[in-house]
Amino acid sequence: MPVKNNLIIYEQVYRCAVVANGMWDQVRVDHGKEFYLCLYIQEILSRQRILGWSGFGLKSITGQIGLDRVVQSWNAHRIPGRGIPNELAAAGCPAQISEDLLPSASVAADRYEQEFGSSLSREAAFGVDPFHTEADRSRAQRDFAVAYPDPSVIFDNAVNNDHSAFHEALFCLLNATERNV
Repeated sequence: MPVKNNLIIYEQVYRCAVVANGMWDQVRVDHGKEFYLCLYIQEILSRQRILGWSGFGLKSITGQIGLDRVVQSWNAHRIPGRGIPNELAAAGCPAQISEDLLPSASVAADRYEQEFGSSLSREAAFGVDPFHTEADRSRAQRDFAVAYPDPSVIFDNAVNNDHSAFHEALFCLLNATERNV
């Protein structure tokens, strides 16, 4: 995720996770502000938890691989006094939440701002999209995928201090983009 943004984190992480897995009793975050919207909606829906208890870029590609591995590793490690997250989650979430109860990021942000009076960053523009059509983007992605069918190799080399594969892949992606814009 190139930009830490309340709305993006809420929409692409929290909301998807709650819809897919249900709502847990708590959300643990660090001291950053990028999770405020998630915590706000978590609190708004606390009654539902109780009721439920009762009844694209290369950095993005390699970053997503790394993030997926970190999450898999975290969920497989033992938390002293608690257990292993994968085993704890095996039975499912105690509270399944209907997707209808989770507002969109924009609506959630409006409610947050009305209640707390502070604003959240709504735009996360990160560069300009060079492609004029979806077909152009698809061709560039296909060209890159032919040259690098397994991007995890790029990630593996980079985390082992060999950046040559990343540099080569970056030039490949730049050339594929130039050919298709």
